[in-house]
Amino acid sequence: MITKKQLERDFDKFKLPVIGEDIKITKMTKELVKLSEVSTDTYLKQRRQADDIGARAKRLKKSFEVIDYNQPIPIVRRRKDGTLSLIDAFGRFEMFDDNGQLFYPMTVVECGGHAEQQLAGWANRVLVKDDNSMMDNVENIATQVRKRYITATRKNFEEQLDIIEPHKPDEEKLQILSTLVEMFPTTKPVPKANKFISLRTPTIMKNWVKRHFAEADRLGFELGPKGKTKYSEKSDCYYGVNESGSEIRKVLSAVDRYVNKGKTTRLLSFVSSKFLTSVKSMKNKRRTTKSSFTKIQNNLDKLYENGKPDWNKVIDQMGDIPQHTSENRKNPI
Repeated sequence: MITKKQLERDFDKFKLPVIGEDIKITKMTKELVKLSEVSTDTYLKQRRQADDIGARAKRLKKSFEVIDYNQPIPIVRRRKDGTLSLIDAFGRFEMFDDNGQLFYPMTVVECGGHAEQQLAGWANRVLVKDDNSMMDNVENIATQVRKRYITATRKNFEEQLDIIEPHKPDEEKLQILSTLVEMFPTTKPVPKANKFISLRTPTIMKNWVKRHFAEADRLGFELGPKGKTKYSEKSDCYYGVNESGSEIRKVLSAVDRYVNKGKTTRLLSFVSSKFLTSVKSMKNKRRTTKSSFTKIQNNLDKLYENGKPDWNKVIDQMGDIPQHTSENRKNPI
């Protein structure tokens, strides 16, 4: 627990957020607030749809043993009757409760209901690697429609998305818009192709591994320049990616590494964009890729006179990179 005296001493170190003018806030102040005075009635309507508040609280507990003054402070709304209600930081409030925390600096805003809803999404916008899931964004904007803050038009969806997620890649924004259009059928359709995530080997490290792959740090998964296969000291193996159609080259390269360096090559596969025309086509191509690996290995087995190699030590197919909005982007399939 961090004492009130310590928080008062370091109060000036905590920073107010810089909120864009698109979100209409009447007044914003930084105050040392008693936690018991903040209403958390929206607890069960947590803003992060794909997250678990209790689990997030446990992850945060360690980080609050030493205060990081660069981290955003909780945001609360002061209503007309003077009461305070929580807008952002549900996980931290759960963690505060576990730690017996009594006071904490907060951003106190005075605003209308629409601005409150926008703030809830904006506060969880993309920051380094801790980002909203796409369904968080969908739910936030859908709630604005249900509460009649905005009408269900694609233009309004785009405007709100730019407010709450200014740094999200255009490709992901199109997928969010597509989902919203399906939820509200009266809006102009987004082409179905936008539901698919097109990947390229040279940019896959930046666009998927660093942004989404949940196990990357634990595994020590990293690719070389332009997506080239790279050795991982952490896992003592080579990591790489395979675009559908490149199986022969990938298998032969893995054989060369195993023969000369005694190391396994572990690959994640993805489907070329030309096959991303339907879910059925994507899944068929994934099956074809797996069959291709097996066929190549079986053919190579016929060359050996003194026994077949243990292919599990030569090459490991880790799975397929998610490429459809219905798939969990953080883990291979």
